[in-house]
Amino acid sequence: MKFTPKVRIMPEDVRSCMVFGDHYNPVAPFMQEAAVMMLVQQRHDESVFVLIERSRHLRNHGGEIAFAGGLRETGDQGPIETAVREVWEELSIPADMLTILGTLPDVQTVMSGFSITPVVAFLQTDFDRFRLNPGEVAGLLFVPVGLFRQKPEVLGPRYYFLQGFRYEGKVIWGATAGIIRKFLSCFFDRNPGHAGVIP
Repeated sequence: MKFTPKVRIMPEDVRSCMVFGDHYNPVAPFMQEAAVMMLVQQRHDESVFVLIERSRHLRNHGGEIAFAGGLRETGDQGPIETAVREVWEELSIPADMLTILGTLPDVQTVMSGFSITPVVAFLQTDFDRFRLNPGEVAGLLFVPVGLFRQKPEVLGPRYYFLQGFRYEGKVIWGATAGIIRKFLSCFFDRNPGHAGVIP
């Protein structure tokens, strides 16, 4: 069994990693604008990412492990508004439980045609009133940040032999894994003495 170091991230540790813009960047005509919310919460003396298992019947990325989020809707002024709406619709997390830090660089999923803006937010530590929307969410995972300090494994043909991580029988890969790794790379670069670094 691999050792997973405990990592605790605080908002002041990662503010310098934020883009801070709350706008959708121009995209190619065949790309759809979307936003996801990277939710960080403190649980049992360590930081975790709050991830969802998407319902299997969904047309795009059904059954995959992902951040809560979705497509931009008419009237959304920017990705933060999109992401806040989506976490309420999918998980019933009210906006006043969130401390939003900013956004990360966009990520494109070429095969499904999305341009995704990640929004970083810290969820209030004592919040546990998650109510999953069964039409969109099949399950909820609290994945320790320390898991992503390990070397990713090369996945099989089902995952196009890309790299990813396994947690509680689930596979975290693709855009979700990529966003997490880039975010943590920035965090550890700016916090070289952090206790979460593997010896």
